[in-house]
Amino acid sequence: MVVAVGAAVALVVDAVLLPWHRSGRARRNAFALARAAHSLGLVTSTPRRMLFVGVYLVPLAAAVAVLAAVDHRRRTAGAASGIAGFVGLVAAIVLLRLRGSHQLGPELACVVSPLAIVSGARLVMARSTA
Repeated sequence: MVVAVGAAVALVVDAVLLPWHRSGRARRNAFALARAAHSLGLVTSTPRRMLFVGVYLVPLAAAVAVLAAVDHRRRTAGAASGIAGFVGLVAAIVLLRLRGSHQLGPELACVVSPLAIVSGARLVMARSTA
């Protein structure tokens, strides 16, 4: 359970603290980048809007994972970690496919997100020990 929750929390730290894109002198984290894309009118289709909202819900999913782990709710912690990992991975892949100056953030998300997904799935599918 520690791996799943730790990966979800690491993904939030990555999104908040590390730069994801650089344009000129501006270095943007994942949230600032999403906000800039929305301000430029790039969030137009349903999948883009879902990703935009999902990026802002990653901290909530990580918080749910932590609280569920504290309360010993393995499946809830796993599901929340998996959701955070899935959104983080999709966001990182979308950004890495674009042209521009990529920073450390999406590359780290490509490592941490699958860890959150796989370990979260293992928690969800694990048999109850009670």
